[in-house]
Amino acid sequence: MRSPARRSPPRARTESSSIHPENPTPFTAVARTVERCSELGLESIVCATDRRTARAALTLEPDCLLFERPADVAADDATIRSEPARIDAIVDLVSRERPETAVFVGGGIRTAADVERAFDLGVDATGAASAALEADDREAWLRSIAAAIPQSLE
Repeated sequence: MRSPARRSPPRARTESSSIHPENPTPFTAVARTVERCSELGLESIVCATDRRTARAALTLEPDCLLFERPADVAADDATIRSEPARIDAIVDLVSRERPETAVFVGGGIRTAADVERAFDLGVDATGAASAALEADDREAWLRSIAAAIPQSLE
């Protein structure tokens, strides 16, 4: 696995806007939302479920691209474990076509090993909402996740 030069994830100006696969939105509406976020000084996050969608999303010049497939949300066999090459391909695509856009990955991130794997693939950020809510010992779970974050991001 490669270790690309890391982009710093954008710092929230005041709020963020997100277009998410659980809320499908026509591309023209996404374009207007990203433009409006820029006008208001807000960070924009556009979700892509595959390379084709990611390539189209990058034409909108979002601050962040979230790669998340709906089937991966709260899944035990998500892309991070079953098909990490898909995430690698998204990171490479963004690096080539719009390197100033940060890459996030979500959906099925459940363990510290998943977090480590995501950063090893070159993402700038990741999240694990379902796993956090389902953890029996949330403090221990959170500590394990925090330990998996590369020191260069702390």
